[in-house]
Amino acid sequence: MSISTPRTNPRAVSPENLLLGLLCIQPAHGYDLHQQIAAQLGLIWHLRISQVYGTLDRLHARGWIAGQTPADHPRRTVFALTPEGRVQAEAWLLLPTRASVQAVRMEFPSRLYVLQRVNPAAVPGVIAAQAAEVRGALASLHSLQARLPAEQQYNHLALQLRIQQLDALLGWLDGLKFPRQGE
Repeated sequence: MSISTPRTNPRAVSPENLLLGLLCIQPAHGYDLHQQIAAQLGLIWHLRISQVYGTLDRLHARGWIAGQTPADHPRRTVFALTPEGRVQAEAWLLLPTRASVQAVRMEFPSRLYVLQRVNPAAVPGVIAAQAAEVRGALASLHSLQARLPAEQQYNHLALQLRIQQLDALLGWLDGLKFPRQGE
């Protein structure tokens, strides 16, 4: 499989992308990754340790991470990104999350957490790109709402809900403030 056609969609909500992102920060073993997720992203991701290790196994099988066992800890494998894994992680970090409240709620703060540690200068641009993604989705929903026949009351209700959710999400994105480097 080529680098340009990854099996994991960088726009998908996936613990695979999260773990690749965390390994951008520094190499780590599964237990440390699980602890980091629980401590910093535990209200977003509810992963069992077995899920973390299973995901690491899949990433290793794809060639996106490589493991090394330190001589002083033979039961621990420290994982690091391969060049292919770094390409996947960087795509995930920079591409906007699809405009779904659930997807943005889970994935976007995770991306900001990693970006703030590996490339803080990119954070404002990533926030702006995510807001643009949501604005585009809102425009599509408003267009669909205008074309929807009036007798489709429940479709109108569902669209109103989605529009209001995305409006709230856009307000949240527009209000995000991150300190610049050196502040």
